[in-house]
Amino acid sequence: MNVLQHAPRRRPRYDGNEARSLVPSMIGFLCISTLSTVVAISVQDHAGADQTFQQQKQPPQSNDLLSDAPPLLQWDRSCGAWGTCAPVTEATDIGKKAVRIDAPADEWTDTTLRWRVEIGKEPDDCILVLSARLRLLGVMEKAKPAAQVRLALEADGGVSSARCEVHDDPPGEHPMDLRVSCGRRALLQGGSTSRASVVFGLAAVRSAASVALESLSLRCAANTEVATASTSPAPPPSIPPLLHFIFGLSPDFGGKPFGLVHHLVIKSALHFASPATARFYYAHEPSGKWWAQTLPLLSPRLVMAPPAVFGRPLRRFAHKADVIRLELLLQFGGVYLDLDVMLLAPITPLMQSHELVLAHEGIDGSIGLGNALMLTRPNSTFMRRWYGAYTNFSDHVWNGFSVRFPLKLALEMPTAVHVLDYGAFYWPPWNAWGVAQLYRSSRCLLRGATAVHLWETKVWRTLLSELTPEDLHAQTSCFANMARAVLSGSYDFETATLRPGELAEENVAVLHSTSLLTHLLGAPTPRGPVVNLAACENLSGNDCVAWAKAGECEKNPQFMQVSCRRACSLCND
Repeated sequence: MNVLQHAPRRRPRYDGNEARSLVPSMIGFLCISTLSTVVAISVQDHAGADQTFQQQKQPPQSNDLLSDAPPLLQWDRSCGAWGTCAPVTEATDIGKKAVRIDAPADEWTDTTLRWRVEIGKEPDDCILVLSARLRLLGVMEKAKPAAQVRLALEADGGVSSARCEVHDDPPGEHPMDLRVSCGRRALLQGGSTSRASVVFGLAAVRSAASVALESLSLRCAANTEVATASTSPAPPPSIPPLLHFIFGLSPDFGGKPFGLVHHLVIKSALHFASPATARFYYAHEPSGKWWAQTLPLLSPRLVMAPPAVFGRPLRRFAHKADVIRLELLLQFGGVYLDLDVMLLAPITPLMQSHELVLAHEGIDGSIGLGNALMLTRPNSTFMRRWYGAYTNFSDHVWNGFSVRFPLKLALEMPTAVHVLDYGAFYWPPWNAWGVAQLYRSSRCLLRGATAVHLWETKVWRTLLSELTPEDLHAQTSCFANMARAVLSGSYDFETATLRPGELAEENVAVLHSTSLLTHLLGAPTPRGPVVNLAACENLSGNDCVAWAKAGECEKNPQFMQVSCRRACSLCND
């Protein structure tokens, strides 16, 4: 046995100096060992370590092209073809600086702001997502303004259709978020540059509206991130599914407050037009039983009756209504109806097939093209020419710009408007014989007619002002038969429609009666003053004399021989 194996081991004895001398050696050993380990790891995973190091040093990649709304000075402002520009300022009362557009109530304004952005470095297959938050400034009215906000992406230097956009009503009490998604490749197709424009706009027709662009962002997203991306610009739209009604521009409603006949007209329009929205524009809100029943069906819009057009005064409310309906249709497109025009058939086929639809008033347009029912796309060429004619507006001839001018224009631009026969919208006619067909004969509608004009002004005081459902059930006139069909919801106008081969009644006795309306009512005592249509007087007042001097008795005989008999020297006294 080796004695050394059993020799006792002595415990090492360290004094203080020995301990201090060992500490540096131990630290050095540990450092060398640790460094060797780190070096070994680095050698074994050199590529991964370098990649991690580089990622830590570089800022994270971002696909945000725009993270906030640019300051006011970086936007380019432009105006619509006819609408003037509204003031554009900075909104400082919402906690941050934001661009705001303030549309005044007494003008038609169409204001567009553009900010250019470079998108050439983004992948071809990316989806550009533009998001905005809008806020309505000022007091929230009971009715919305007649306004529209738009957010869009459009190519610079590209084809005219290279645009992706969304339109909506201005925000209400709470902020509103809008988003547009558009494929980059589709947006830049045919473009000469790789730049696009962010577009923010506000259009308002005779209506006050103040909207702030609170925030704005633009980013490039993968296809998988945007489930409902609009990867290509939308094709030109058909006539928008919007209904437009104008009422209450004057405080007294022109002597014709909202009644049952207006309720029936709106109800029929909603049935046959299937609109996305039915907008009801007023300066003075109606009241009463039938308004309360109709209001839930409508989107009310507050407007101001236009005092002038192109600097030319509008003295009569009928002419104010003529102007504002053109402005609304130019800006928004859709279907305009007077509140005494009742739809009898679906109009969707017309809306999908044409840019603009009007109908003759009078046989072969002997009076003109009516403006009581119009279907049009926004900003149509024909409507622009028509509205532009108002730069020379004069009320010297009552229907000179509203009915007669569009007929003249249609002869010059036959491909810009689809003109229907007078029987489509305006049969029976508005003369005494036609009124008798509506309110005395039991059948008066033509088969295939799309609408009927009720000519309410001629019979308002004695027939329509206090009309009740009980009256409709007690009468057998053509009007009563069609009104009952709307009231009941059947929309079956067979009892009011002429049978095949049947001629309209002559109603000779009625035509030559000294009181047509007494016969129409079929009641011994009329409810109000009776208009004597056979009397020789100027129903249109003092204007008749000026019109007669201008030769209107010969140029427009159907109107003048009824409304201005004395001025046209048709009296025997």
